[in-house]
Amino acid sequence: MCAKRIQETGQENLRDHLRQAEKRGLPARERTCVILFIDIVGYSAFASRSTDSQALELVRRFENAARDLIDKFGGRVVMTAGDAIMACWNGRTNLGSAARCALLIRQRLDLENRSKPRSEKIRIRGGIHCGQVLELQDGDIIGSAVNLAARLQTGAKPGEILLSADAAAAGAVCREMPVSQKVGYMRLKGFDQAVAVCGITEKKEAPWLKPVIDSFSSPLKLKNWAWGPWAFLVIGLLLGLGMAMTSPTADFPQPKLTAVGLFMLFLGWAFMWASYRPRTISFLHPFFRIGSLLFWCLAVVFAGGYYGCWPG
Repeated sequence: MCAKRIQETGQENLRDHLRQAEKRGLPARERTCVILFIDIVGYSAFASRSTDSQALELVRRFENAARDLIDKFGGRVVMTAGDAIMACWNGRTNLGSAARCALLIRQRLDLENRSKPRSEKIRIRGGIHCGQVLELQDGDIIGSAVNLAARLQTGAKPGEILLSADAAAAGAVCREMPVSQKVGYMRLKGFDQAVAVCGITEKKEAPWLKPVIDSFSSPLKLKNWAWGPWAFLVIGLLLGLGMAMTSPTADFPQPKLTAVGLFMLFLGWAFMWASYRPRTISFLHPFFRIGSLLFWCLAVVFAGGYYGCWPG
């Protein structure tokens, strides 16, 4: 969703809220704020299987950590609703403070989790956006920017802090702004167009090294083993079994070693297939995959020739 469309939609909603507030006789003013929403992942499930005192203690731990850091970073807790907290900072220049605050809240809770049983560990998710809001006399803030931050929080994965791409672009010049990496586009409830979203991280990865790291780590993730890798493994296993059951001949003096070589060849192809990650945006990634595939094939062929697995 483009920044102009977000701004136009936010201004329309802001004018509607302002007219409603004037009708109710509530003084209100427009201002630019950074909005942060954070909540506990899986709190409803925890509360359903725990006592009221245990659920209250979990929320208390979360709020103590969050409130303390929000105050230290110059923010203000606007409201709490169950396991969720909404905080705000005045002005776009505080985007870095809000993002750094969210990361430190997650870090502090992770440290506390080390001494807690698994059922009492707290994992959070968050959403951050910056824009025009309407501040009421009681300190509450409303507007499209608030809604967008709330939707980013609900769309985040456990442990993830999402930031709108527009806010990330504005925060690039802010002090103490952490690194943000583009996640993609998300369809959020209440917004008619997809919103460009970034995730904030604690340290920066070298862009040229990322495809290499992804290629090594991706095969270790079960979700990347779709039909392709399994097909290579099955074909390699069948060919290997067929070759292992044949008798030695002049062409294949070592059928069992040839069977192992064939299986290793198809195992390498399966790993290369599983290392493919469409979300990796780097021109180096395809070259690394092709190079790895060629290296593996040559290694198997030369090893097979050395041990007499192949004819000739």
